[in-house]
Amino acid sequence: MDVAAQGVFAPLSEEYFRDRLGVQAWFRENDPCTWQDDMQSWVVFRYEDCKEVLRNNERYARDPGRLGRSKEHLATSIQTEDPPSQMVLRRRMLKALHQQDLKGIAIEAVEAFISRMSAPASGTRVDLMAECVAPSVAEMVANVLGSPTVPAETYTPISTALSRAMDAGLDPERLPPGRTAGDWVRAEVETWLSHAPEAGMLATLADDPVVGDELERKGSNYLRNTVGGIYNAGFSTSFALGAALIQLAETEPEAFARAAASPNLIQSANEIVRYLSPAQATARIALEDHTIQGRQIRRGQSVVTMLSAANRDPRIFSRPDDLDPDRQESNHLGFAWGPHVCLGAQLALNWVAALLASENRWTGLYAHLTPDYLDTATLMTVSTLKGDKRGK
Repeated sequence: MDVAAQGVFAPLSEEYFRDRLGVQAWFRENDPCTWQDDMQSWVVFRYEDCKEVLRNNERYARDPGRLGRSKEHLATSIQTEDPPSQMVLRRRMLKALHQQDLKGIAIEAVEAFISRMSAPASGTRVDLMAECVAPSVAEMVANVLGSPTVPAETYTPISTALSRAMDAGLDPERLPPGRTAGDWVRAEVETWLSHAPEAGMLATLADDPVVGDELERKGSNYLRNTVGGIYNAGFSTSFALGAALIQLAETEPEAFARAAASPNLIQSANEIVRYLSPAQATARIALEDHTIQGRQIRRGQSVVTMLSAANRDPRIFSRPDDLDPDRQESNHLGFAWGPHVCLGAQLALNWVAALLASENRWTGLYAHLTPDYLDTATLMTVSTLKGDKRGK
């Protein structure tokens, strides 16, 4: 951790990728609110500071328009607006989402995943992400929305470009491919919305007069942009969690077995999200001058919250580096917090719970697992996860 010891937080560096948790722990204990010139941002690592940034909508913004900045480059949606502007639609969308059979849809997706995991012949080298996880996740998210299923081989590179673009502040060359990918998603959603949806969340929203009234005011593109954001978040988060669970079963079999044996699999799933934290970070903009950990934050400066570091903060979580399915502290930041907490959290938790419930049918099917991690700091995930199919 030579770079960290010099006070440099470089989340796209080889050192960071080799030891994310170690670097985060160093900053959490030694420099918990650090200014980084390369990022032009403050970065906070402790739980209470991260939670406050995410919770306090009066002091921090996601919407740059609240500081009088241009929003022309943004596709306006409930993800890019802050309360009170997005509150009505956000609540209606959350209600519509929870009216879907999330548990049943997740179980169906896991059944498809197991079928795909079981199909290859013994000795076959398989990319489990491309062949098993991605198509199952694509079907799951489409079933929730009531949209056509985008083929995994089509959508995975789109999701990758969007994930890499989240780190454009560190590497500006990632932004143009990300914008192209975003345009593709919005055009795809436009085709879904051009026909009256017959099922899923989209049909529920179409039948909601409150949503109709709000969209009259905000414009139809608002729904298109929001649904595109929900689709990508649902795909990328479930994709990352699927990969993480396959690896966890292989690398920490005893902890994984305890999680799978828990009588409360949703609690286990929450603990796994805390422990793995695939969503590593998110940012806000300061709306006023204030201090964090004695550091002066100025109005207009960016503040990055390191969710994964917060989720291992020993001030909040006992034995934070242990996977404990019986853990009582369930207030993790794995889905963020506050007015922009992840809409798809319940779907992700049901996906993980369904994978745990059926673990004896898919764990151990592959040997020599080899992950190839995506070079991203905001989302921790793999691009490929290859393994050799074992014999019966």
